[in-house]
Amino acid sequence: MYTILGSDKQEYGPVSGDQIKQWILEGRANEQTLVKTETTSEWKTLAEYPEFAETFSSLKPPPPLPEQVDVKQWAEEIVKKDYDLRVSDCLSKAFELFKNNFGTLFGTGVIYFLIILGIQSLTMIPIIGFLFILVSILITPILMGGLFYVFISKLRGKPADIGDLFYGFSNNTFQLIVVYIVMVLLMFASAIPGGIIAGLGFVIGGIAKTHALGIMGIVIGGIVAIIPMIYLGICWAFSVPLVVDKGLDFWEAMKLSKKKVQQHWFAVFWFIIVMCVINMAGVFLCIVGVLFTLPLAIAMLVYGYETIFGEAGQN
Repeated sequence: MYTILGSDKQEYGPVSGDQIKQWILEGRANEQTLVKTETTSEWKTLAEYPEFAETFSSLKPPPPLPEQVDVKQWAEEIVKKDYDLRVSDCLSKAFELFKNNFGTLFGTGVIYFLIILGIQSLTMIPIIGFLFILVSILITPILMGGLFYVFISKLRGKPADIGDLFYGFSNNTFQLIVVYIVMVLLMFASAIPGGIIAGLGFVIGGIAKTHALGIMGIVIGGIVAIIPMIYLGICWAFSVPLVVDKGLDFWEAMKLSKKKVQQHWFAVFWFIIVMCVINMAGVFLCIVGVLFTLPLAIAMLVYGYETIFGEAGQN
């Protein structure tokens, strides 16, 4: 427990370390604020307590993105740096971020989920359903951009509210739509050879009247199809955040995401698997649980993003 000396020279406390971290995030305490613990009468600045270093670090703005003409050079410098992506660290930090900003992050996640769910349900309407498929293709990446904007802003201690879910409608709109469409199309294209193998296996099995041969062809084709889709999906996992946060165009964002992920592809793969398990747990909890697990998973992803592309975790 700690006692803090306010700017009015009044003592406040005892309070927990988590409460002080919250005050730091709210701007009510800084590195020069004087604090003492229950075990000592000596006043020290918050900067002298290592347990608050990470909180202060999260408030520091990321290195500014160079001008557009220097994006290539900036990307090359980022690629040269290594990183240490730890699932447990990102998950624990995500939980703290979600807990400390519950209203904004939960509200943003709920609205995002309901809008996407509503659009998807409209695609099932006979005859005009295809129109809502087009709407989904356009709206989904824009809302994803806004979702990441809110979470990244909160991670860095910047102001953001639920209304910023619609940030993408006025910022980088075209690039968000294009990066989403291009990623989906290329992932499906990578599955074509597997689809051909599965089709040939089915046809040959039918001609030979051997079900085993047809099933074998379908299984092999399915494996050949799914592996490149998973590989590319993991490689491009940070493309949308890069568009929103750094203002990169869609192709530069996809290339940079792929280069950085390839440095530790299996670490990122495991990271994404844990994220998916968290979301699936929400689905199994009577569907309603996803309203809690979705914001937690997004918070985890933005901490992974910050580790890979920010100062944290860079070597």
